[in-house]
Amino acid sequence: MQGLGLDVFYEEDGAVERILRSRGIRGVIMAPLIRLPYRHLNWDWNKFSVVIAGSGLWRPEFNRVRFNHFEEMSLILHHLRHLKFKKVGLITDERVDNRSQRAITGGFYAYADNLAGRNKAVFVANPGDGPAVIRWLIRYQPDAVIAGSAQAVRGVQGSGIETQLVFISKDFHPDARQYPGIHQDYGLLGNTSAEQLFSLLALNQSGIPNDPMKLFVTGRWEPGGVKKVVL
Repeated sequence: MQGLGLDVFYEEDGAVERILRSRGIRGVIMAPLIRLPYRHLNWDWNKFSVVIAGSGLWRPEFNRVRFNHFEEMSLILHHLRHLKFKKVGLITDERVDNRSQRAITGGFYAYADNLAGRNKAVFVANPGDGPAVIRWLIRYQPDAVIAGSAQAVRGVQGSGIETQLVFISKDFHPDARQYPGIHQDYGLLGNTSAEQLFSLLALNQSGIPNDPMKLFVTGRWEPGGVKKVVL
């Protein structure tokens, strides 16, 4: 759109609110949080139109565009059933699951109802849980592992079990492209967030909304190399 541009600011730099006001910037996209579980900004929001991109727990809450982790887990389990995998395990990072508002583990429990060992099939890992992940894999012996963290990949590699690796997001690990999983389109997430922000600016809507809206973007399944492998 004519007259619109993009500037990137890091909240850690401080004084961002003052800089935005001094430059006359009215539209703000809050980027996904990576290192922090949540972030609260005590700004005067009345002059800003805001959209949150991703699942990060920014406070206050604004309209947001986020990946549909719940529906993506449904897609994964649907394809694993079609491929005749029976005993499926999920290993995810607790911080990632928290950012998804438990949609990753919630989606697994909701859609894995007819998979063997459902109630023992989830390992939510914290930093330093690598040895426990390996012990869990050896004990549970899944024929497919849905990986939501680097620890999951290292655990499968360290356990020596024969299994199929599947990725919640094929964008977070350098080797993920050769395996099946979900491709999350970050370009689409960004473009959709920008479109929502343009709408707020065009309608002159600013401040903290009374009823924040969520728009979900669902990734697509990519088959990759579907076969059991010893990693």
